[in-house]
Amino acid sequence: MPKARFTDEDIIRRLQSGDARRVEETTAYLLGQYRGMVVKLAHRLSEGVEPEVDTILDEALSIVVQHVRNGKYKPEKGAALSTYFHAIATNILSNILRRRRYNKELPVSEFPPERPLLTLPEAEKMMNSADARKKVAAAIQRLDPVCRQVLTGIYWEDQSMREIAHELNKSEDVAKQRHHRCLKRLRELLDNDFKNWFNEK
Repeated sequence: MPKARFTDEDIIRRLQSGDARRVEETTAYLLGQYRGMVVKLAHRLSEGVEPEVDTILDEALSIVVQHVRNGKYKPEKGAALSTYFHAIATNILSNILRRRRYNKELPVSEFPPERPLLTLPEAEKMMNSADARKKVAAAIQRLDPVCRQVLTGIYWEDQSMREIAHELNKSEDVAKQRHHRCLKRLRELLDNDFKNWFNEK
């Protein structure tokens, strides 16, 4: 017997029916329909990081089902249910990857010495030293999560200011201001460290 296929109208009607069995059957159907979409999405966006596909699928589907049942999803606005699901799954995956970026240890050995991260007279000497690069990375780890995201994105991952703004969901001007404030805070953290470091040499 061929497997049933539901239209968006069928899915909405079944999820809003109040019948637990129909809701369960429809949710299972959507899990099967959307899993491949999440796998492709994760492969495209995760850049080699293995994401939790089932976690993304379950969380996104739970949100979609809730929105259908409480009327927040409005098909008359033109978005197909699969498109709505895709947008939610993309947001969940982006949040997972962002949290991982905040929490990971910075690859200090790969910090590019030629980057003008610190506009200080000693910058060239600092960044040509492995010890100094380690201190820069350690100081970045002490910054707030948004500053870590901004500085690692720009100086470790070659992201443009437009990409940083997109990740922050802010304008480029706001992203530039945040970049400036983060660098100022980093310089404050590094000042004594580097004075001590130079005194040791």
